[in-house]
Amino acid sequence: MSDKAARVIAIDGPSASGKSTVTRMTAQKLG
Repeated sequence: MSDKAARVIAIDGPSASGKSTVTRMTAQKLG
């Protein structure tokens, strides 16, 4: 079993508000 705890992050908002961009940037920062 891994020592890392799973992270769940919910990103909500209307269409074309930049959710995918925020998701990609967050994933890069968190690794």
